[in-house]
Amino acid sequence: MAGQGSAAAGGGRQWVLEPAGPPAPDVAFDPAFAADGVDELIMCFAARRRYRPGGSGGERSLTVRARDAEGRWHVRLVDGGTEVSRDDPAADCTLEGPAAGLYAFLWNRSDAARAGLAIAGRPEILAAWNTSVRVRW
Repeated sequence: MAGQGSAAAGGGRQWVLEPAGPPAPDVAFDPAFAADGVDELIMCFAARRRYRPGGSGGERSLTVRARDAEGRWHVRLVDGGTEVSRDDPAADCTLEGPAAGLYAFLWNRSDAARAGLAIAGRPEILAAWNTSVRVRW
């Protein structure tokens, strides 16, 4: 994943830069490209100290799995910020689906159903993600 290039800086940049809002029109991304975009968001942007989880309640965790590309990520939302890794441990919430769907959902460009994602565990953790991890250009 790392070193493949920046999905946001590549062909997906215009799409990522559009204002968030209603689900975007269906956009087909190659699974490897989309997984790179997910990796960039989780490992680069979400890992920054400025992204602090919304709500309270101590540590919560999220595992993200791409079904059609290489990619597994673990996000720990803690009171002090966000910790990330490329591990695949058990989590409070699991988000799984096609890499393009994960890319659209995690960049706030689609809802989970339209993106073809399966959510297991505590879905309120995804709400904490959506309120705390927002990339502003």
